[in-house]
Amino acid sequence: MSSLDATIDVFYQQELASGRKRFFPNEPVTNKDGLRTPNFIASPTPAQSDSLRNRIFNQIGAGLSDPNVPPDERFSQNELNEVMGNVNNAVAARFLVIHDRAADNVIFNRANITASQRGVHLFMDHMSNFFRQNDYDQPGHATKFERALGNTTDPRFLQDNLWPANIPAFQNRGVQPNHFIHVEMTATTVGERIRSDPNRDPGYTRKQVLALALAYVTASLRRGLFLTVTVHREVDRGLNEIQGNNFRFAHSDPRNFEISAFYRTVNEVLFGHGMSVDARRLDFTYGIDANRMSIDNAGNNVNTLHTFPSQYGPRQVKPNNWNAANTIIIKCDANRFRIVDPIIPNPRRPRAQVRRSGAYIFSCGGGFLQQI
Repeated sequence: MSSLDATIDVFYQQELASGRKRFFPNEPVTNKDGLRTPNFIASPTPAQSDSLRNRIFNQIGAGLSDPNVPPDERFSQNELNEVMGNVNNAVAARFLVIHDRAADNVIFNRANITASQRGVHLFMDHMSNFFRQNDYDQPGHATKFERALGNTTDPRFLQDNLWPANIPAFQNRGVQPNHFIHVEMTATTVGERIRSDPNRDPGYTRKQVLALALAYVTASLRRGLFLTVTVHREVDRGLNEIQGNNFRFAHSDPRNFEISAFYRTVNEVLFGHGMSVDARRLDFTYGIDANRMSIDNAGNNVNTLHTFPSQYGPRQVKPNNWNAANTIIIKCDANRFRIVDPIIPNPRRPRAQVRRSGAYIFSCGGGFLQQI
């Protein structure tokens, strides 16, 4: 083991001991998300830290653009600039959200970006076309969950007692709408691909995964903390049943994405290229684990419960008929309860009121319950 290898090990042992990271139940102990990035290892002052960070950026760029790198994995300077963005601008986001565009074998055309996709930061396809629409220091918006975080009228998103025990309401989970960086990949059935299940067609090219790792490493170094990796279907899990706010369909992307291969690539980019460490021995992970990724790999079941930012271990299931008004949904000791569908203001028609049918979760003794 090199001296730098040993320094990194000691650094993260100290980081974990510091208590800066709080683990969720079932979260892998290998996760380094939320901990400081290694540019602080030997750089106690901000000026030295910035200098070392820029040296790491330069070394990563040199490694990925080296003439000895295979052509289908090599980056031009323009590609590096597009994926990395303005490295001098600090990032405030906490999460990197991986999407796929469900456009197999279609070359990316920036002219086709829709209004709903304007909050995405980086687009990439299987032909190594990269387009950074928003830099990573800018707020993004590309999930239903972010929309729910901005809702100030619906009790489902505001009141803890409408949710099962240990799952607070959306706006009490410590997540803000500007905490997300969004990357859209194009899944493909063409050529050699990285896939979680080789028997299924959609997958991602080696260069796509390298570019995604580069975007993640760059944004994390610019933040000074490792962002938490997540995926679109996890952020929006279960929101397909919240029809009162037009959340009719939760998303299923990214399809067939091998998260373990991505984490290995992150270690390769940061430690192998950026710090000249033997990255093959590093088992660091940075967010959602492979077991959780394998749940509903190609879909998002309607009965699953939204728990983000907790995204580890088995998924949780909505209690009974949680979205059916006036049905028995829970039994607390000897008491049975029904949903009482509350009347709340209609945000689209200020003088009108509307009954919000469905999509309520209740804990025992709390919420809009009616004993029967």
